[in-house]
Amino acid sequence: ARAEGEQMLEAAEAAMEGLGGGTALECVEEARQFLRLAKASIDRSLSTDLQPRIAKLVAQMLAVEDREAAVLEAATAAQEVEVLLATGAPAVQAAQALTRAADALGRAGEDPDMLLKLSSKVEAAAAAEEDQRVRAEEEDAEREAALCKEEKEAEAEAERMRQEDVVRETRSKEQAIEQKKVVASQEDRLAVTLGGYGRESLGGNNESPPRPLSFSPTPSQAGPPPALEIDPPLRVLKEGWLLKQSKKLKKWQKRYFVLDNVALYYCRSPTSVPDGFFAVRRCQFHYSERTCCFDIITPSRVFRMQAPEGRQQLLEWTDCYKKAMGTLEFPYFHVEQTTRLNLSRELLLGVMSSGLRMVKLGLYDPGYEEEIEMYTFDEIYSWGASDLQTFEFRVASERLPYSFKTMHAQEIEAKLEAKFAKWRDWRLWQKQNTPAKITPAK
Repeated sequence: ARAEGEQMLEAAEAAMEGLGGGTALECVEEARQFLRLAKASIDRSLSTDLQPRIAKLVAQMLAVEDREAAVLEAATAAQEVEVLLATGAPAVQAAQALTRAADALGRAGEDPDMLLKLSSKVEAAAAAEEDQRVRAEEEDAEREAALCKEEKEAEAEAERMRQEDVVRETRSKEQAIEQKKVVASQEDRLAVTLGGYGRESLGGNNESPPRPLSFSPTPSQAGPPPALEIDPPLRVLKEGWLLKQSKKLKKWQKRYFVLDNVALYYCRSPTSVPDGFFAVRRCQFHYSERTCCFDIITPSRVFRMQAPEGRQQLLEWTDCYKKAMGTLEFPYFHVEQTTRLNLSRELLLGVMSSGLRMVKLGLYDPGYEEEIEMYTFDEIYSWGASDLQTFEFRVASERLPYSFKTMHAQEIEAKLEAKFAKWRDWRLWQKQNTPAKITPAK
């Protein structure tokens, strides 16, 4: 048994020296089989002097297995580096895989110079990523600088508009004071006596019933018949979803916008009450195709909106807004507050060719409008602007006046005066050219 054990042990040692050919793992597997047979024979012979040779052979076998495992791990890590570089993965991951491959080669006792080519590729990828990051940071900085510049320009424009409003308000107050001095004898500056259709005198009883309308045609009115102007309809120019930047946190909020001839509304859904609006003729409009944003500059704040669908949507909104700004003679004006109707932000006061029309904006369907009331010049007997932002008018059928708070008070009064002059000429011509009715004799 001892002789057989020594023979198997020598065969195992020969296999570890590679005398049998094959790869290192094959030699280790062959040596392990011979060593198993040798240990069985030596155990039967009860010999102990061969145990050091067996321990040395086992250590050699474990060392060879560890070295082969490290070489395999290094090859796997190198292949992973190649895959990461080919797929465009971050250079950090490729560098980590390259480090694992170098560590495995170090454990295997191999020369890590074989990884120099991969190392150069990883360094090139890291340098490209760093350049891209620096370029992105520079672009972000330029974009931020451009946005800051636009915001500063918008704030400067808003400040200029506020200063203009202050100057205009001061001038209007001075004019109002001068006008009060001229009409100091009148108790009610708002009352405008129409031709034969007003109170007996401005100092009389305000609650006295109005007199019937009377005309006194003059020969100077002979000629072609005057014609009333055709009132343009109120219609929606553009509507859709946009992103609105919040005031404090500067976050983008999705809102539904509706643009008509008078203002730009924004609300949370197409059927909800609007959260606010921008009067077209009181705001300035700026847009940027690079950021797909446009700014509405009011005297108090700069509102920024963004077109989520891109440049084409921005240009469509820009064209519609410019079209709305071009309708300077549009007869409708927004009323922010009223003492008779609880319709804040939804009420329009229209100066028509035959009187005043109050319209409520409802669901914002294209062309949708709901008429609340229409008072003709036959029913209206006084109107006026009491100060810069208040307009009032009275009708014969109601005791209390209609009072509106609007930034267009002076403009409404001037337009109403012009409309009434044309309407009065038209009515006088009708009165003059309408044949009298003959009552048949009984």
